[in-house]
Amino acid sequence: MTKSERIAIPESQRVAAGQRVKQRREALGLSVTKVAEAAQLSGPGVYRWEREGMPASMRISLVTALEEVLQTSRDWLLFGDVADATSELVQPRPSPVAPISIQADTLIEAIRRVGEVAASARDTIRWRSLSAKGERDATIFAQRYGVLGSESSTFDAIGIAHGFTRQRAQQIVEKIVENAGALSYQIPVVDLLRPLIRDLLPMAVGELAVRLMPLLGDRLHVDDANRFCIEILGVRLFALSEKRTGPQYDRFERLAVSPDSYEEDCLWAQEVHAHALDMIRAVGAAHLATVVGQVLMAGMQLDTTRVVGVLKSNKGFAWLSERDGWFWFGEGLPARNPVLTATREVLTASGGRVDIAEILGGIATVQASWARRDDPRLALAITPPTHVVRALFEQVPWLSRIQYDDYFLPEDEDSAALSEGEKLVLAVLNEMGGIASRSMLQSRLVVSGGVPSVTLDFVLETSPIFRQVTRGVVGVRGRDYPVQAILMAAETTFGKAPYIATSLSVVTFPFEMTPFAAKQNVCVAPAGVVSMLEEGSYRVEGTNATIDLVQRQSGAFALNRAIQCMVAQGIEVGQTVEINVRRKERVISFHPVIRGVGDRLG
Repeated sequence: MTKSERIAIPESQRVAAGQRVKQRREALGLSVTKVAEAAQLSGPGVYRWEREGMPASMRISLVTALEEVLQTSRDWLLFGDVADATSELVQPRPSPVAPISIQADTLIEAIRRVGEVAASARDTIRWRSLSAKGERDATIFAQRYGVLGSESSTFDAIGIAHGFTRQRAQQIVEKIVENAGALSYQIPVVDLLRPLIRDLLPMAVGELAVRLMPLLGDRLHVDDANRFCIEILGVRLFALSEKRTGPQYDRFERLAVSPDSYEEDCLWAQEVHAHALDMIRAVGAAHLATVVGQVLMAGMQLDTTRVVGVLKSNKGFAWLSERDGWFWFGEGLPARNPVLTATREVLTASGGRVDIAEILGGIATVQASWARRDDPRLALAITPPTHVVRALFEQVPWLSRIQYDDYFLPEDEDSAALSEGEKLVLAVLNEMGGIASRSMLQSRLVVSGGVPSVTLDFVLETSPIFRQVTRGVVGVRGRDYPVQAILMAAETTFGKAPYIATSLSVVTFPFEMTPFAAKQNVCVAPAGVVSMLEEGSYRVEGTNATIDLVQRQSGAFALNRAIQCMVAQGIEVGQTVEINVRRKERVISFHPVIRGVGDRLG
């Protein structure tokens, strides 16, 4: 690169010049940041000038910029406002130093070459062969600017490597840097880096390092490259976003942003991350086009081609489908991922393996509940496709897979923490084979169990572990239901009273004396109790009459002579009775339901 012409500042003048900068800045009421922005420097750099003195040399353009922002006359920085012929400060402005051409394929090579030039400069600014001490100094210079890796660039590491103290290492480095700063360089590889970096920013520092590796060299980090360009060349490649503190920010790298648009880049980068996290909280993953759209709708200006580079500042960033633009930040960010939460709950409730389609159904159930609350997350409620959820599952260590789309929790994995309402409903459904009509749940939980009806409705409509099998019938998601349990749930769908197995030896079920049953003398037990009945002769309680339980070829159980026995007890057409079968005693009894279906059974 063709570096701006530089002027050397004698050591005896540097402290006084730094004090003038401070005094003038304070007189104008300017902040250090304002001065730093005008000079395209860092705030700490200006503070160091004011406290310790100006550097060994400066670009003429930088001196001019400082004189403009501090509103002073030409040559004020070096000579002050009053010229004194006897003062050491009063001398002609030093002549510019001709730039030295540094030819190198990578910046690592260029740094080594600059170190050799600086080490050879010594007392005069001219090239000469390096002595053994000069070679050591050149090596130290290169090490200080990261050619051996950032971990080897500290004063402690340099001292250990060369056998002297940290303080001595600092002294040597400062002397070499002073020599290097007094020179001007033409470095083509830096000319290549500057526009390339400008086109990539803003971007996570780690990602930027990967992109620039061919020009930087294998071990040189972009932070060290930037530091070299600032301190030696007077050129800033990029600025770093503010480091934010707190556990939620530990997973974020700092962003490399353009010094010319620092605030704007940092602002839209924060918005992109915020909307991505909001979408992950809503549906478990984020969709790139949706996130960008939300940021644009919020009125933010951003470069859509650089969004991915910003998102990768999150250390957990991972593509779930790069082709379709789906990504996430890994498990734990945000703390509650709805896909993983619902998955764990569904697998816990089912007690076995569950197909991925069932899990997606659980997610849909949760999202459907938002609509009823007018939840602001609805704008982001785009359910991830099956292949995206599958890719997400592959990155979760606590999920095990069977075949292609079936997942289960290993035995040593913690179960989900279900709500009290979910536990109550699940317990009843488990007793009934995993499936039941809502009227059965209403009878067991609301009428008999004292659970508020609104609580039951809320759990069934919002919990991912339950699904509507058909109208009026609810089941545990991911469960295989026994045929008899399905039949029983279907028979009680429209409010018919369910059978109640009060003990292992007693079966109770309702029977309605319809005109057809009375005319044909037909009494058939519900399909749901077939497995609980045994063939044979049963005595009618309180009489000497008997009833034969006969299993037909179809599998149904007929109660022969039951109609005659009910008529003998005064039961009429249109009435509903509760039939109790005490299997161990082989006794049957009939109890009319007086106040309506389900009153006696409740």
